[in-house]
Amino acid sequence: MYSRRQVLRTGVLGAAGLVVGACASNDSTTAANAYTPTADTGEVKWGYSGAGGPANWADLSLEYERCRSGRMQSPIDITGYTPGDLSPLRFSYRSEPTELTNNGHAIYLHYPEGNRFEFSGRTYELDAGHFHTPSEHTLDGEQLAAELHLVHRQSSGGLAVVGFLFRLGDPDPRLQLLLDSAPAAGGAAGAPADLYAGRWVPSDLGFYMYRGSTTTPPCVEPVEWFVMLETGTVSQEQADRWQEMTAGGPTNRPIQPRNDREIVFSGSRS
Repeated sequence: MYSRRQVLRTGVLGAAGLVVGACASNDSTTAANAYTPTADTGEVKWGYSGAGGPANWADLSLEYERCRSGRMQSPIDITGYTPGDLSPLRFSYRSEPTELTNNGHAIYLHYPEGNRFEFSGRTYELDAGHFHTPSEHTLDGEQLAAELHLVHRQSSGGLAVVGFLFRLGDPDPRLQLLLDSAPAAGGAAGAPADLYAGRWVPSDLGFYMYRGSTTTPPCVEPVEWFVMLETGTVSQEQADRWQEMTAGGPTNRPIQPRNDREIVFSGSRS
């Protein structure tokens, strides 16, 4: 097995730092229990442009085949949503992150056990968080400046991601602290205590919900997605610096086919 540090430096991560493998099924428990580390094969490594870009992910490794064949792939355009009678999200984020790592695709915030959220009687433990610039999901066709993913897992192995969208505007002090503290690609550093997970939770807990996948190879599905209704802002300088410190350009996977999936929301949309 890879250590966490080895995984981060070789790029064998799922949506936000989870080690995932090729044996995914349409049952979240079965899929998660089958996870094993997977590495890029051959000379071409996955990325966001060129021969290793999203259009070619499925051709880079047999373990990435679901990036093409999956029927619940993420991200998607969040549109055509309907109100739903959904349980509220209950966040219990208490502890500060333990480490920052940069694998060349993203800068990851790693959190200790004890940070979790609950939804409909299910408890999810927070594993890690990272940004994409520009946003991966779009809202009614509009792409935003950035998107934060907090990736969680159940004790049974099921995956859930809470997404936070950011429009272009004033700089975000939390992202600035992350950028100022982050290591160069391939490195690791201590994480500022002020980046505890609760700082990312908005005052409005309304959200969109749908079933999707991880947004990086091997594109594991299913993943329960909760994208918050409330949006923040980041500056253009912050978005540019994130890209410079990671992939050297945009770090978003293109929008994937919806395939008749339902998108429901809870809360008040202004």
